Amino acid sequence: MNSDGESRTVAEAIRQTQQEMIAKNHPGMAHRFAGGQINIVIINPQALRGTNKTANDIASTYVLGHELGHVIFREEMTRLGLDAFGQRTDKKVSKADERTGQILFKEFKKVEDQYTTREFPFEEWYADRMSQFLLEEGAGTVTTMEPSTPMAPSAFKYFQTLAKKIKQLWQSFDRRIRARYGEVNPVFTDYANGVVEAYRNGLTRDNITASVTEQADIRNWVDSTSEMIGKMVGKKNATRFNALAKKILRSEFAKDVRGFFTYILAPADNYLRLVNPELAKALYSRSQTTETTGFFNYHPVVQYRYTNDFYKIFNIEKDPTTADLERIDSVLEGAEQLAALPQEERVAAADNLTVLDKDGNSIQVDGAEALEVLKFFDTFYDDYIFKNELDPENPTVLKNMLFFTRQYDIAKLAAEPEAREALARVLQKYNPDDSFEQSLASVEAMVASAESSDAIRLEGAADLSIGMQKDRQKKFINITNNADLRNIEGIGDLIIPAHHAIRKYIAENVKKVEFKNKVTTTLTQGDFANGRNNLEKFDVGERVSGPKAAEVMINRIDNQRDRGRARKAVQAMLGKAGMNMPGWLRTTQSYLLALNVMTYLTFATVASLPDLAGPVLRSKEMSIFGKEFRTQIANYFNNRKEMEQFARDVGVIGFDSISQMYINAGELGYMTEGTKYYTQQFFKYTGLEWYTNFTRIYAAGMGRQFLIKHANDNSVKSKEYLTELGVTAEQIKAAQKSGWDFSDPQHKMVQDAVARFTEESIVRPNAAERPAWASNPYTALIFQLKSFFYAYGKNIIGGVIRNTQSTFNREGKISAAAMPAIFASTALLPLAMIGMELRELLKYFLSPISSAVDFNDRTEAFSFDSSKFRTNDMGYGEWLLEASDRSGVFGAYTMLFPMFEAGRFGDEFYTSLLGPTAQRFEDLVKGDVQAKDFMPGFASVY
Repeated sequence: MNSDGESRTVAEAIRQTQQEMIAKNHPGMAHRFAGGQINIVIINPQALRGTNKTANDIASTYVLGHELGHVIFREEMTRLGLDAFGQRTDKKVSKADERTGQILFKEFKKVEDQYTTREFPFEEWYADRMSQFLLEEGAGTVTTMEPSTPMAPSAFKYFQTLAKKIKQLWQSFDRRIRARYGEVNPVFTDYANGVVEAYRNGLTRDNITASVTEQADIRNWVDSTSEMIGKMVGKKNATRFNALAKKILRSEFAKDVRGFFTYILAPADNYLRLVNPELAKALYSRSQTTETTGFFNYHPVVQYRYTNDFYKIFNIEKDPTTADLERIDSVLEGAEQLAALPQEERVAAADNLTVLDKDGNSIQVDGAEALEVLKFFDTFYDDYIFKNELDPENPTVLKNMLFFTRQYDIAKLAAEPEAREALARVLQKYNPDDSFEQSLASVEAMVASAESSDAIRLEGAADLSIGMQKDRQKKFINITNNADLRNIEGIGDLIIPAHHAIRKYIAENVKKVEFKNKVTTTLTQGDFANGRNNLEKFDVGERVSGPKAAEVMINRIDNQRDRGRARKAVQAMLGKAGMNMPGWLRTTQSYLLALNVMTYLTFATVASLPDLAGPVLRSKEMSIFGKEFRTQIANYFNNRKEMEQFARDVGVIGFDSISQMYINAGELGYMTEGTKYYTQQFFKYTGLEWYTNFTRIYAAGMGRQFLIKHANDNSVKSKEYLTELGVTAEQIKAAQKSGWDFSDPQHKMVQDAVARFTEESIVRPNAAERPAWASNPYTALIFQLKSFFYAYGKNIIGGVIRNTQSTFNREGKISAAAMPAIFASTALLPLAMIGMELRELLKYFLSPISSAVDFNDRTEAFSFDSSKFRTNDMGYGEWLLEASDRSGVFGAYTMLFPMFEAGRFGDEFYTSLLGPTAQRFEDLVKGDVQAKDFMPGFASVY
């Protein structure tokens, strides 16, 4: 019977439905007739408007599987004693079937929000899952779930077993059909095989056009919204809105909305996981997961290890003073002299080693230390750099002590034409066949590409690689005396100080090596077929790494727009964006960055109190002031040197730990040496430098105890915890027995485990944890001070959420799963509240001074101002919200609060999103500028 009440046969109903589908009067691309023991499914593939035929075929197959899922659902729910909504019926079933029904309904509840608009949400979810498992069973692939909705093993097994049984039934049916009617239509066979092959190659439901139900959702949403608009602006305008909205929502722009907003608002890692999860996971590993440690998580740790080993030569235990750095520079220049001598002459020459100081006076340097520098250089190059060269016969990094201490001052060269001309003259001197104009052109190109080191040659995709262009490098490496690049009359040095060059040399080579080690992939036939890769020298199945692997993975993204964004994101993350910034702009920006730091972060140490909870949360402990917390705090003060050395050996602290916290590493690269120095001095005198080192040292100690505890616990939970850190109980016990001797390579896994624990406990912002556009010198002022919020939300709060998910998967109890989140709030909020009170108390004690220099009549000079206790006037709700905000639980969303409050102070709501410099400019335009806002150390006191 049809909708008009007329009787019709099954054949008539099928023909009528087919005609409606062809005429596009039927809402969808599939229809199922169910009656008695007969189910008929009609598919209309032409309802899909995509241009990708294979994608359309997969979509059709998904829909067929979905409809088959409805058929199976009715039978299975009857067997399991459930109704269409997943509720128990009166039917008596076995305990096993009852348990299966409970498991399925529990899985559905995880994603119930996605199906709230459906008439039968539980049935629709079941049909979707069945469709997925049926297709993947046919493709012979391993069924995987999205990380955000992990499936319990028992539910996974249920669907997998059912899919296998259906496949066996079909194969049996297929054999009977063949025996009776002959071979199946070859056209259909090719179609089916094509769908299976495409699915094996990774094309999934997420890559294709909107489903029938999604299209219906769009239509229903627009219609309901149009009714509301009609009441306000009239039926005619509402009709226009309806048509326009449907057109937009079905357009290519609508399909790109998610990608666009993810690229603009979310961290770069989130966007890359949307378009190519393999590349994203190679670059960044999320906290409290079993993902292999990513490139951006790992390379800073390795840099610190080698840098710390270098400073051991000079017995440096704390941040080096100016005198220490001058002494180190002198020793390094002496090492350059020894490196130019034959090996057998170096020891004798070291006994009387002299260099010239800035004034041209000869000074004696420690020859023994100079020899140790050469030994360190040999070890670093031979055991780390050369060992990881893909082609030892043609290394991309040359071994030469001159390069070890030579890094061109790109900031100076970019800002001063005279400096570029001076470098061109030096370059021509060592390349006499080139004219001055040719040498100057080489210098200009080198500066434009920010090629600070001529020791490293670009490899693979130049825009994704570190080093100097091959032909240019051949000319620069001919410069054999660094003295020609130092102390040029009227110009100064063309290269940065030797101690700084060493650190950059280590950093760039570690990045290059670890990029090759972490970013790898296996070439597929599709990589050769898409025509976007230069793979003449490679074969299918070959493993590629580094820039070449990154390029291949980016080119696997079918959508051209997403592919372009992904490439820009990786370029920005690697520091390859915005290299053409003019020198004057870089200098101006440096002073503004430093000004904002010194005026806004006076109380950053107090505001960082919640960081103490990070290692406890990562330990998955249930008490902020538990035994391990108290033990490690006591150890820091009782065995400070031992704990500092342990943290340095692990690689979680160095001699500039603070530089990568409130100011991210990218912003530091955009600052001049002078502004960078004064910024770090500011952090030193406000106590933030000490506090940051303290929290990371204490976190490393917590990490060591965490490993010991779970190495001696054979429970499933402990094994899971150790798996997250990529280490075994046997490895931990061996390292402990050795006295934590990380100089022994066999203990490297334990060393990395402690490092990962610390990095997941205390925030160190990196390029993967902020939007791609934020890793650009041109946007440094806009994004300044925001990196911490993004990183805290992604690393610490995100880790708590993932711990909640893994606990539920392991325990299967909501009460157990809720504990990590509950503990996080009880740990973070008290510390944030203490920080708020301390901050106001400090303001109160400083108010006699601040009131004397604030240049207004509202406060009495040299008197205490009780209004500094702002929280005393807050209501309970406002106070709790303020504490939650300062605890960091909102992550990047905390940046919305200033927008909501802007009106109270007469500011525009969007200005806070544009950074502190934009807020200063707004005050200037509106005439609200006050002198106190520009007073370092005092601006935050008011």
